[in-house]
Amino acid sequence: ITVINGEASASSLALTAYFAMGAVLTYMGGALSDRLGFLKTVRLGNLIFLPSVLVFIFVSNIWGFFGAMIPMAFGVFSQYGPITVLGQKYLAKNAGFASGITLGLGITLGGLVAPYVGHLADIYDVQTALMTLIPVGLIGLLMSFWLKEPK
Repeated sequence: ITVINGEASASSLALTAYFAMGAVLTYMGGALSDRLGFLKTVRLGNLIFLPSVLVFIFVSNIWGFFGAMIPMAFGVFSQYGPITVLGQKYLAKNAGFASGITLGLGITLGGLVAPYVGHLADIYDVQTALMTLIPVGLIGLLMSFWLKEPK
């Protein structure tokens, strides 16, 4: 609202659209994994996330904001299924444990980190707070190239 001088209704629409896209893009990430492979889908998600979050942070109008939100959402949500399956393949004898680790750890870390990102936004501004996501995305991308295809 404060960054692009928007209205509260636009902010609500953006949040609703983002999570609605999440439902669709999680499904699309699974379908994409069937075609490209799990690791390539995770890498693609990270590669798309990094530039789109930069655009999202520095955009100054509502259309650019929504335009950047779409690839950013793809970068985030398309990876959920492939990461879970990769965890199950890496820990094939403990698939339940693997699912708990990949999903539980992601949700827990997100739940623990999100309030701090919000606190940074309160202290500084939204752009500064969102810039903390760039190193996280970069680390995820680099680590995805470190992973090997499971056997």
